[in-house]
Amino acid sequence: MLFSFIWRNYMSYAGIDIGSSYTKIWHEGETGELILSKNIHHRGSPKATLIEEFSRLQPEPLAVCISGNIRSTEIDQWYYEGILAEIDYIRENYPHKHLLIFGAEKIELVKIDVNGRILSYRTNPACASGTGSFLDEQMGRLGLTFNDLNGIAIDDNAPTVATRCAVFAKTDLIHLQQDGYTPEAMYNGLCKGLVISGIKSVFGGNIPDGEDIIVSGGLLANPHIRYYLNRILPEATIVHTPAFCRARGLCSQSRLNGYALADFISKIKAAHTANYEAENARNLELIKSTFPSDDISRQKDRLGNEIWHNINPDEDFDAYIGVDVGSTSTKAVLVDNTQSIRLDIYTRTAGDPIQAIRNIFQGIQELQKSLSFACDIKGCSTTGSGRKLIGSIIAADYIVNEISAHAKGAKTVDENVETIFEIGGQDSKFIRLDRGRIVDVNMNYVCAAGTGSFVEEQSNTLGMSLEDISNNVMGVLPLANSDRCTVFMNQEVNTQLAAGQPKDRIMAGVLLAIFKNFLCRVVGSRSFSRQRIVFQGATARNKGLVAALEQATGAQVMVSPFCHVMGAYGAALLVSERVKDHTSFKGLTIPEVKIHEFHCKGCENNCKITSVKTGNEKVSWGYMCGMEPGSIPKGKDPNPSAAIRQELLRTYQSTQPGKKYSFKIPALGLYEELSPLFYEISTSCDINIEFCYPSKGEIHNELSSIGTGDFCFPAKVFIAATNVLLKKNPNDKILLPYLIQDKKDGKIAPRSVYCPFITGISSFYREGPFADRVFSPVIDLNEPLSVQARNIERSLFKAGIKDIPSYTLKKSIKTGMKSLESYRQALMSKGKTLLDKIPEDEKCIVILGRSYNLYHLVLNLGIPDLIESLGYRVIFMDILPDEADNKDVTSLFPDMYWYQGQRILRKAITLKKKTNMFPLMLSNFSCGPDSFILSYFEEISKDKPYLILELDEHGSATGYQTRIEAFCDMIGQYRIQDNTLEKNHVSRITYHLDKIKDDTKIWIPQIHAYIPRLWSALLQHHGFNAFAMGDETLAECNMGRSLCRGSECLPMAVTIGKFIASSSNNSTDKNALLMPRAEGPCRFGQYATLQSRILERSGLDNAVIFSPTSENGYSFLSPKVERQTWDIICLGDALFKLRCRTMPYHPDPDTAKKFFDKALKDLCADIASGRNWKERIDSLIKRLLIEVDYSQQRKPLVGIVGEIFVRLNTFSNQNVIDVIESSGGEAWLTPMSEWFHYTWQLVGQKNNLKNKV
Repeated sequence: MLFSFIWRNYMSYAGIDIGSSYTKIWHEGETGELILSKNIHHRGSPKATLIEEFSRLQPEPLAVCISGNIRSTEIDQWYYEGILAEIDYIRENYPHKHLLIFGAEKIELVKIDVNGRILSYRTNPACASGTGSFLDEQMGRLGLTFNDLNGIAIDDNAPTVATRCAVFAKTDLIHLQQDGYTPEAMYNGLCKGLVISGIKSVFGGNIPDGEDIIVSGGLLANPHIRYYLNRILPEATIVHTPAFCRARGLCSQSRLNGYALADFISKIKAAHTANYEAENARNLELIKSTFPSDDISRQKDRLGNEIWHNINPDEDFDAYIGVDVGSTSTKAVLVDNTQSIRLDIYTRTAGDPIQAIRNIFQGIQELQKSLSFACDIKGCSTTGSGRKLIGSIIAADYIVNEISAHAKGAKTVDENVETIFEIGGQDSKFIRLDRGRIVDVNMNYVCAAGTGSFVEEQSNTLGMSLEDISNNVMGVLPLANSDRCTVFMNQEVNTQLAAGQPKDRIMAGVLLAIFKNFLCRVVGSRSFSRQRIVFQGATARNKGLVAALEQATGAQVMVSPFCHVMGAYGAALLVSERVKDHTSFKGLTIPEVKIHEFHCKGCENNCKITSVKTGNEKVSWGYMCGMEPGSIPKGKDPNPSAAIRQELLRTYQSTQPGKKYSFKIPALGLYEELSPLFYEISTSCDINIEFCYPSKGEIHNELSSIGTGDFCFPAKVFIAATNVLLKKNPNDKILLPYLIQDKKDGKIAPRSVYCPFITGISSFYREGPFADRVFSPVIDLNEPLSVQARNIERSLFKAGIKDIPSYTLKKSIKTGMKSLESYRQALMSKGKTLLDKIPEDEKCIVILGRSYNLYHLVLNLGIPDLIESLGYRVIFMDILPDEADNKDVTSLFPDMYWYQGQRILRKAITLKKKTNMFPLMLSNFSCGPDSFILSYFEEISKDKPYLILELDEHGSATGYQTRIEAFCDMIGQYRIQDNTLEKNHVSRITYHLDKIKDDTKIWIPQIHAYIPRLWSALLQHHGFNAFAMGDETLAECNMGRSLCRGSECLPMAVTIGKFIASSSNNSTDKNALLMPRAEGPCRFGQYATLQSRILERSGLDNAVIFSPTSENGYSFLSPKVERQTWDIICLGDALFKLRCRTMPYHPDPDTAKKFFDKALKDLCADIASGRNWKERIDSLIKRLLIEVDYSQQRKPLVGIVGEIFVRLNTFSNQNVIDVIESSGGEAWLTPMSEWFHYTWQLVGQKNNLKNKV
């Protein structure tokens, strides 16, 4: 009683930080003494967890402050922004200039000045995995718990794990499993990689030693994270109680600002569920599809194996065993001589495939003992991500890729199967069969959502078991969810949870998004059966996923009772066809296994070799040159087609010692392409230009110190290679040209420009310690010789070379350009000689791509050597004589202005005519131009097997082996089709306004909040049937994404999705989308080309695209209308700026918003009818001057810049202006008129140059 009285009179305060995974509570007394600190995993129920935990607080706090993933208007009076509370707490208690926060969902860096003011705030990219929630998920995959952490030794030699992205990291873990690393070693690698990528993501390339940095965040409760953090930032200070730093800051706010407790819990309980956009879908249910009954029951044995069998006691039979070693599960089946499954067994891989297969084999042995049956295993095959490792250990007779195994299993169960969707733990696969032969295959790329492990992770977030999902989501209407990638989908789930949405609707949305992602990114534009789809993989046992697949495709979905073991089944069937006499299989007992890794130094490939020793036997693999283990390394003969190129280039790369001036150029497969040009310049100007080839090891070492950024892989390698040269010799001068464009082909209209990253890579060195040693002449081979000479002369002058006459430079450039063309022709001429010697019936693989991806050993990841090791001849595209020209390319893709795109598509058209040559395209993850070029390449190549590989610094040849092996299988099964090829695409693009018929509705994309409506009113006044499309919805954006590959620019998907929705609502009308174009190198100029194809695929017969060009400043109207259009653009910009100046200061923002909405409507009416709209503006301003005091103190001003559409389009910028204003700021938006000033300046520069010439 006395204790209760004391508590009631004891003043205390509480801060509550609700993260994406955990709720942190800090409860302290009046003098700051700690009463309670608690960290609770809320498992997707933050509201319920808060209510339960708060009811236990003793004493009841006098005041409380809350932040994080729980928002509602009912609790706004207790809410405070968590990051601000944490910053306040840090600057009050620690004298540091930087606050680094490692949280469960993101990493944040705050820079603070001496007065405690915030100077800057940075966070890791949304598509990043360096966070606590990611680590929690991966611990579960490795079979580890929090209780195991203190028992895991620190391992400084832990393998490197790519942690820039969750999908990359999972892929790396699978490869490390294949290489035999222990879960403990992989966990160390995860922690180390997570710290490195997290620090790089916020500091960039300039990582400090940690002085003046204070570090907080729940992730620091992990001892391994703290260790690696101290290794990288040795001078950093870790805050006391790092997991509770934000909660402590919130507790301080409750004390300072008097967030009284009254009604807090009742308001939390009453907090309404926020409105959230529902998916454009129906309830999840099975209408056409079948789902296996529960007649086939499976039991768990003492080892945790799930077993089904059809074996009688004392039975004696022959069998073949198939083993599927996956990233999350391992399976095996026994198949008898009638191809019937007699036993299937399934277990978790848990990061240890060797132990998983040991458990499976032991389970079979124990069942054999209990039933007294005899089984003579005649053959064994392995498949799955761990097929090589386990195949070597158990001496499998046949090691087969998963695609071939799944196809074999499916067509044995259903001989008429055409389309197979398989979703495994880490991979998603699309397989199309024609009369039993594999004719098309694709797998998810690194940044694709929709795998079994992701479903499992979301079930954990939502507190659902995998078994519960099937029943919980059936009959439920899905919520909308992102289908971009696992990270964004996970963030959407957390947002929906914070909004109080029902878990079953959230999970239903996740399942539907998985298949929308699959259809967009894996299936793409490939044809598949809309009548029936066979769904395989353990995920097919989820009834909700089956219903989602049916809804996403409209097809009948067939699921076998053995869907989860179809890979193992197919492997067993394949080995039964191959092994007739003697098996090499060692049996069901696995001896002790020792795994060793080393790098072979026999040649420059530097192959990573895995060696497995079981007893007295030793097996090694990984030699791309085909060398047998134990033999003497002989090195690898160069690829003949690559040798032709190298031999020709060598004649232009001879160094000339003794010259007064000398430069070095990093040779990365691109700059050396211009060797003939540089050779003539260096010879004529008496300077030495040396092409340098830094080693793989040097480049990889330098890559590790380059900060993460949105550069593509080649750009990072370019920077790393340049840094190697700069650091090797401090006296060397480096030549790093700006490559603008190649010589324009006079037969076509488009230019021949290089991509923006390649063009701009030299800008990386305009500042910094190497700025005075890097010289960057502008190389634009389409400029007049005088301009080209002047560009080079400027760089030479900067380097101290001042005595070279302009006429000498002009002459050398002219000669160099002729030499460059001669080299390119000689390459194809010598190539023809080589190709003529290849037998017509020999099937070859031709590698397409940019030259750096083709030839550079770091960038091509050794893939050409891997293909050759599989027995196929590799031909690089440069030696393939063109049987198509750029006119053929632009007849299909009229605005193909990228030089590399022109080259690639010429070769693709040429290969279409070659019956024995099959294209493999090497691209790069996040390559901007290729997001469009790959769609065009697929259109050209669709009638025969082809393969696209998107490479990244986190990949390896091993990681792409399944795709390559499946591609080889497709080639082996390929037969020339007799059917007539589909007709070419008929363009929907109209370039001239007079070609648009009077009754056609012209739809203007919502590129600005006001201008499209104002301009459509002006056009209506002048007789055009013009309309603003209006604001987009998530459903319309998702529709647009679903109709393309998914990696294109956001505006492309947003505009086409909205246009199709607008056109569909007016299906009987003629509709035209206004989609301007540009001449590169930005991707904007490709929108119309791709959207034309999307319209054709969508079946909108009455829809076209009107595409004026930037080449004439978008001049397509009469001079009078153009002048009035400019007035309208300025009006829209000014009106919106007035709105931004008014909203934060108006006493009633809701009234102000209605006022501006009405003003816009009235202005549109005035303009459409030809009335004087300027008088309305005058009255509008007079009224605002009465209602708003513009002299009051200004709020923090936030300027918004960026790509024109994304910054101006409200949907794309996610209402950023409203967010700024609701957070207490004022926003200034870069006006739309800025784009026109920029365009007109470029037009003026071009015309001025032409006049001078």
